[in-house]
Amino acid sequence: MRWWTSDHHFGHAKIIGYSGRPFADEPSMSRALVERHNDVVDDGDEVWILGDVAMGDRSVTLAAYVARLRGIKILVPGNHDLCWAGGRSPEMHTDLYLAAGIDRIVHKPNRVRLAGKKVRLSHFPYRAEAPEAPERFAQWRHEDT
Repeated sequence: MRWWTSDHHFGHAKIIGYSGRPFADEPSMSRALVERHNDVVDDGDEVWILGDVAMGDRSVTLAAYVARLRGIKILVPGNHDLCWAGGRSPEMHTDLYLAAGIDRIVHKPNRVRLAGKKVRLSHFPYRAEAPEAPERFAQWRHEDT
């Protein structure tokens, strides 16, 4: 089985309020995300994480939560991932993610067929998704083609 997910934000207490997540605190949220993930993902399943997997002290949050996620984990980094190519010194942080159980980091994945359409796996939305919004990280967004 192949799964796609994103924006776990393990270790990020403020994401609860920002996103209206139904948790009392960050540890409850992070534990629930791991439990829900492991309820449906088997060890041999492929899991594509489309960015922003952890926040805070990544050496703690990655080891505490990502290491417990089942499946073969492939990370397409987002702007909050220290190994993101658009960040400062991503090569210095790659080993941190791999040591925590990320099996592979892919910065420019190929398109995949999903629901009959070819899509590009990315943390960033397509340009046409939010034309009224400012183009944050414009150079990382893909054309809707």
